[in-house]
Amino acid sequence: MKPKIPITAFVGGKSDVRVLAQSYADARVVRVNLLCGGLADEVGDDHRLWMDCAFDGFHDHLSARKKDNTRDWVQAYQGISCFDKMCTALPQRKPDQKLLNDFVGALLVKAMAVPKKRIATLLTIPQLPIRHKSPTWRVNTQLLQATQSWLDGISAKSKPHLVLPVVITHRDQYWTNSARAKIVKALTEAAATGVKTFWVVDRSLDDHCGQGPIENTMRRLILLHEQVREAHPRCVVIAGPYWCLNLTLWCRGLADLLGMCLGSSYRYNTPYYFQPATKSRVAVMPLRRPVVMAPSFRDWLGKAASGLPEGHPAKAAFTDILGNWVPLSDARRTHAKMYTATRYREWLDLLLSGAQDQRLGTLYSSLNDAYVLGCTLRRNAGILKDEAAGKAPGIVAQQHMLTCLPS
Repeated sequence: MKPKIPITAFVGGKSDVRVLAQSYADARVVRVNLLCGGLADEVGDDHRLWMDCAFDGFHDHLSARKKDNTRDWVQAYQGISCFDKMCTALPQRKPDQKLLNDFVGALLVKAMAVPKKRIATLLTIPQLPIRHKSPTWRVNTQLLQATQSWLDGISAKSKPHLVLPVVITHRDQYWTNSARAKIVKALTEAAATGVKTFWVVDRSLDDHCGQGPIENTMRRLILLHEQVREAHPRCVVIAGPYWCLNLTLWCRGLADLLGMCLGSSYRYNTPYYFQPATKSRVAVMPLRRPVVMAPSFRDWLGKAASGLPEGHPAKAAFTDILGNWVPLSDARRTHAKMYTATRYREWLDLLLSGAQDQRLGTLYSSLNDAYVLGCTLRRNAGILKDEAAGKAPGIVAQQHMLTCLPS
């Protein structure tokens, strides 16, 4: 049997299933949330199935002013008993434990019943995202207790492995040592109950667009993962999804599984909001970044390709994008997703091809090459005008290059 790669693929739509089959058929784990649970039986039996309850959507539901774009999450949750009482109880400092037990039990039963042809082997513990100045930690401890109570009541044969989610909503939640210590403490409490798999993600981090000076943010997040690994060396850590930071964490031995989005965002999005289609992006792998398929980018590609010598690998990549411009720029983004997944998988295979102690050096080298190329192309072809941020071609590679090596 072909060995599995350390990927946790986040499947959120039918097009993601096609991307999974094309580029990540050997992914070790596939995650499907409650809102798109019908896809659980479409991802194939070769992966471990992780069912997620989409419980972090409560964070947005309780704070959202507009409810018109939340129909999928609300519909999935309104069918569960005690939903309205939970909406009232969760903001409290100490909700009624029996209410939490009843709701969590009904929710987990519903999540486990979604796959009809197989059994989920991993299940997310319902937890609220980390928030400032709120009773999140206390409530999450109660939710963990409710989950354990449910788990104790089912047969050993059908018990799934629990995954503790740490969904971060702002960098301040891991910026200081004391803030990071709170997260490590929560993981330690969960580990004491038998939980051995942690999923850690900063949903506010866009590490693929070159926005702002995010190097210090990524360094602080790496520090968090170092402290988690030191405290729990034998636990499995799932990092991301991100564009490149998950690769850094994995190459440094701080993550065991790479969270991987199969769409076009390469970041973790809340399960709560209905997301309208965004602009089509494709991976420009000589620069190790995705770029918006805007008319100005087409002109830029032409200038960049004409300035490179024949046989240069970047010239071939740029010409390939230009030759497939119409399908790649289609608003439905189907071809762009497939193209990006294929190119990203080639990058991942480059890292997998070497020994474990060589992967970080290979990652750094690939980013350094992209940065140097980006500097050359900025002089020859200019900036990427339609990028909201990160207009310098090599800025994304530079940011990750500066943070991937230990300081």
